Amino acid sequence: MAASNCPHWREAETLRFKPTLHDNGNAPVVIIGAGPIGLTLAIDLAQRDIPVVVIDKRTCLSRGSRAICWSRRSLDVFNRIGIGDTMRAVGAQWQVGRVYHKENEIYSQRLTPEVFPENPFFVNFQQSLCEYLLVQTVAKYPAIDLRWQNELIDIHQQQDGALLRVCCADGEYDLQARYVVACDGAKSLVRKKFGLSFEGKKFQDRFLIADIEMHGDFPTERRFWFEPPFHAGQSTLLHKQAQNIWRVDFQLDTQDDISAEQIEADKDEKNVRQRISAFLGRDDLAFDVVWCSVYFFTCQRIPKFRYGNVFFAGDSAHVVSPFGARGGNGGIEDANNLGWKLAEVLHNRAGEDLLDSYNDERVPACDDNILNSSRTTDFMTPKSTASKRIRDTVLTLARRYDFAKKLVNAGRMSTAFSYRDIGMFNHSLSGNRRVGVGDVGVDVPLVHQSDARQDYLLRHIHDYTLLAYKRDVVTLHNAPPYNVISVGDNGDWQDTQELMTQYYFNEGGGYALFRPDQYLLGICDDNTPKSLITLLRKYRKEVA
Repeated sequence: MAASNCPHWREAETLRFKPTLHDNGNAPVVIIGAGPIGLTLAIDLAQRDIPVVVIDKRTCLSRGSRAICWSRRSLDVFNRIGIGDTMRAVGAQWQVGRVYHKENEIYSQRLTPEVFPENPFFVNFQQSLCEYLLVQTVAKYPAIDLRWQNELIDIHQQQDGALLRVCCADGEYDLQARYVVACDGAKSLVRKKFGLSFEGKKFQDRFLIADIEMHGDFPTERRFWFEPPFHAGQSTLLHKQAQNIWRVDFQLDTQDDISAEQIEADKDEKNVRQRISAFLGRDDLAFDVVWCSVYFFTCQRIPKFRYGNVFFAGDSAHVVSPFGARGGNGGIEDANNLGWKLAEVLHNRAGEDLLDSYNDERVPACDDNILNSSRTTDFMTPKSTASKRIRDTVLTLARRYDFAKKLVNAGRMSTAFSYRDIGMFNHSLSGNRRVGVGDVGVDVPLVHQSDARQDYLLRHIHDYTLLAYKRDVVTLHNAPPYNVISVGDNGDWQDTQELMTQYYFNEGGGYALFRPDQYLLGICDDNTPKSLITLLRKYRKEVA
């Protein structure tokens, strides 16, 4: 998809869809919610030949930036479903973060040492534009039935699925589903119908997000200020987005029992403009406030992410503070983890117990996000005089000493979670290099032997995939289906930068087995991949 296929953000946010009319029916998978998580999951399932119904009570896309920082891991997923190229072309790519204390820059940091992968560390790309690209992609798949202004009324678990009652423009109808995935956000009706409550912390720390349109000359970096002179005693974050939109986060006063009137005053355009003008400190920069919102730090999740045939993903399952970009990216990884597992079961290539691994893997990943988000909250908003004194001492030391820089927490940025020693990854075929079993694959650049075209490893992993490095590709009888990619002098691809030996193998080479979600399932240096195929048989069976 070319960059020209991406509209201006105003066009995306004013787009309206016709209400969809429907009668009683059934579907293998029903997804509640057509946000980034639900649409990503729907496309993933359609690419795996699974019909899916998506219902959403809206007739429009999201407004405002909301989720803007898409991580390298999410971009790997977006590559597979077809929108990654456009996001990189249109969005603001960045690798550097800067931290300031009062008038002084404490330090700048390249947030990842690797510069060779196809995707940058982060791309800033408004949620409304992301949803637009996803909706356009959905239209390419007849297997996806996207229903606008279809609102869930009720849901009942059944032994072999779930029964949904849905309201559309011409009345109500029943929708029978084998599996249901709730992607309906922090106010999830599905969660309420199941009587589930968020568990964790909800802080009184209040923040104002403002999207402003301006032609500024600020660098494409993440810039964070502790106690800046333009916003005394608080913190501020600046991000560049696509199409001359800038996002500014202002920490506000911490108070108990904030009134609705106070929140409306926080969002009043006159007050917002005053804060932004003080922040810019320049008279030559004209700007327009295009969207703003007030939010509170929250770090919570529901007890489990699977309840029978109903699954929870994204904000319906967990909510964290936006500092660190762990909300939207965590939700995309939920979809990436669940989609292929549903397809394996529905295609009769795996048993129902495979679906339990969604909960087993994503709950620890969520807890890691919550832990990091809570630590950010504690550092950014000290709750006592002593803790503030410690925080300020760390910031002062960080200007001179490298050890103190590691203690500064302005939002530890989202990275791929490792499932090492969890469930499917608790075995001995683990190798001894930087990428271990349970880690997501490192996206090594490759060059084709025959025509010298350039590509990347992860673009070839969308099913169970055997990587043969300096090894022959052998045919094993009675093996479950899997893909093969061969790298080396006698293979289809060359590792011209010799990164395979830095991340996966010793100099002698070997075999690696990846899951469909690009996580390393097993690795060995044997002369045949028999041990890995034995491992594969444990999770995938030949279709009769």
